[in-house]
Amino acid sequence: KDMPSQASTLIEKLKNDPKVDFENDWKLLTLWIGGNDLCAYCKSGDDHTPENYAKYIEQALDSLLEVPRLFVNLVEIIDVTKLYPVHNGLCDTLHSIECKCGTVEGEAARKDAQAAAVKYQQLVSQLAQQDKYNARNDWTVVAQPFYEQTELPKDSKGKPDRSYFAPDCFHYKQKTHRDAAVALWNSMLEPVGSKRLSWVPGELIECPSAEQPFLATNKNSVSN
Repeated sequence: KDMPSQASTLIEKLKNDPKVDFENDWKLLTLWIGGNDLCAYCKSGDDHTPENYAKYIEQALDSLLEVPRLFVNLVEIIDVTKLYPVHNGLCDTLHSIECKCGTVEGEAARKDAQAAAVKYQQLVSQLAQQDKYNARNDWTVVAQPFYEQTELPKDSKGKPDRSYFAPDCFHYKQKTHRDAAVALWNSMLEPVGSKRLSWVPGELIECPSAEQPFLATNKNSVSN
């Protein structure tokens, strides 16, 4: 629900930054949000419903339409319940603070959070397809779905590899950020409708090709 105000703050910062030519510079913005919403999904209130989640993102995107020459990556959220196997005494304690509904509460709560994650992903994908975000040649939103089917990296024993997570067993370590950044970049080059739905550590960085020299958008991914 803080997305609309954060978008407004970003717009003002762009306008007032002497290093930014607001009208002429191309800008790349990546939005990846919703993990905390899923982690609090079983709590009372409707702040975290998929409909409200999408509504707040839409309000932010509507504000960002004011920014010329903007490419927005809308990265679909990962299913936080996949963190459930990452547990021991310390992880369980930290998860009870950070992500109770996704990793600590009972099976029913986890199933609800898992179903909500799928709905979050679907609504984000639908948002990116809206005509109002694809009507201009200098502004677009593209959903990047590489977390839809992503599974946690496994160690040699087939268990979740803790080396990819910070000591809180929730946030990424540096190498995980690196690998996720590669997955995002590669997804930006893949045509809409043909993007991979998962990523694995160690993927190689792809480069634009003669056939696809630009970042993929809803417009330029359509076959003639």
